[in-house]
Amino acid sequence: MIKTLSSLFSRQNLRTKPSSRFTTWAAAAFVAAGLTGCAGFPGLGGTPASAPAASKGATSPPGSQVWSSEMRTQLAAFKRASEGTGTVVSQTENLDIQLEIPSDISFDVNRSAVKPALAGLLTRYAAIARAHPNSTITIVGHTDSSGSAAANNALSRDRAQSTRDYLIARGVAITRLQTEGRGSSEPLADNSTPEGRAKNRRVTLYVSQPGPRSAGT
Repeated sequence: MIKTLSSLFSRQNLRTKPSSRFTTWAAAAFVAAGLTGCAGFPGLGGTPASAPAASKGATSPPGSQVWSSEMRTQLAAFKRASEGTGTVVSQTENLDIQLEIPSDISFDVNRSAVKPALAGLLTRYAAIARAHPNSTITIVGHTDSSGSAAANNALSRDRAQSTRDYLIARGVAITRLQTEGRGSSEPLADNSTPEGRAKNRRVTLYVSQPGPRSAGT
């Protein structure tokens, strides 16, 4: 293209006066420079400009789920508070903290009263909850399969409510606490043995962080 322009303007120069040749060559140079500068634009015969590189700090797609620093701090605190009790502290698929309290420190057969060992653990949990007032706690009571379904459901609710009442007495706001009773529907062990039934008499706490759980929260 540029060679064609050069030839065109050279022939034109032969027919112009010397004083006009400088203007003609200047015009040719301007056109050539313009075409060169347009080479990166689509449709002008040049190579398309490459797309800008993705930023290293780009956020995750909407819906990507991660834990907030608040939840990580609480998880570490609950693990420390649970040491030596047999309580299993873990993260659930729903990004909650699960506190699976074993039966040997929780409840006696057909009872919903908080035992001394459980009271000490709940006292430490209450301190963590007060330090993180944005979290909510769901308390789920469980039973073994002894007795009727109706009786087990009522007993499991009583166990969850006893746990809730103890936390309230230690300064955790009632508005942050929810209770559920699931009876014998979610056993951890075989109910056909005394050992298995003992493992199923328990309470489970789920600590949640309200609000959207997307990247960057």
